Amino acid sequence: GAAYFGSANHRRPGKRTGNCKCGQVHLQDDPLIGAPINFNSFDYDLAAAWNSAMPELWRRFLIALEREMPTQRIEYVKVAEVQRRGLFHIHAIIRVEITKEHKHALERTEVAKSIKTASSIPDIDGHKFGSQVDVEFATQRPPQKRRGESDKDYKKRVNKAKTRNTFARYLAKYATKGTDHATRNGVVGPYVNAHHAKLRNASRPRAEQLRDERLAAYQLRTDVNPFILTPQERAIISRANATVNDFGFAGQFLTKSRNYSTTFKAIRAEQRKHAIATTSEDKTKWSIVGQGVDIAHQDEAIAYWEQHLKPRGYKPPIFV
Repeated sequence: GAAYFGSANHRRPGKRTGNCKCGQVHLQDDPLIGAPINFNSFDYDLAAAWNSAMPELWRRFLIALEREMPTQRIEYVKVAEVQRRGLFHIHAIIRVEITKEHKHALERTEVAKSIKTASSIPDIDGHKFGSQVDVEFATQRPPQKRRGESDKDYKKRVNKAKTRNTFARYLAKYATKGTDHATRNGVVGPYVNAHHAKLRNASRPRAEQLRDERLAAYQLRTDVNPFILTPQERAIISRANATVNDFGFAGQFLTKSRNYSTTFKAIRAEQRKHAIATTSEDKTKWSIVGQGVDIAHQDEAIAYWEQHLKPRGYKPPIFV
């Protein structure tokens, strides 16, 4: 919970609206939302360590879940969401099917119990999933209209039904959600910016250690020039920088099991095939004139960088 690292200012919309722990009711665009109530008591090192542990916690959760349901086939698609306070949690669609060898399908209560049990097992240096594990079930199709039911009541009941499309939209929402989602104009206030800066600083030593370990491992197995960075070394450094900007989270935001629908590898292969076919048909001769932002858009690019990217540690744009 929030008290694990330190309480943050929050707003609970709708029926759950109530006082924040600071004693106030925050409006939607309040710049305090997401910032700690007390900066001095917020444990930034612990928060960065939690974000770093999240990918491994998820991996071990899947192993535990397979052991809890050994007679079932488990597939999933998962999104890691970052809150405005800079902490990650997971939203996932899990599909449980019977295998050919075992014809017994588990009841919903058994599935829910197995998921909650498996989520309590992983432990990474004292970091564990919290008790807020919400399990909901999707129906295959919308409900049928009842006899004598009005169109208005039926539409309302369909909108409340949790179907596969509902969960797909649910994941898409969180996959595109940033730390500025709660603001009306998309601008994070100075309190949250200061909080994010502290969290990035706490994440930096861990990211640099990971970068040095990966560079050393790569250089050990590859004969490289120590004065020239290879594309692989640049990728390792870039990933370490991204880890800092992601508050210590070094995993993938969107992952899925190999057997869930298609695979990302197959999608990339189709993209390459389409690109090659398009290029072979296009007789136009292309040449690179430069890399960066068109100088004609300099004012807009600088304004966007000042407002959105500079507070997050990004360098100014390069113009051509």
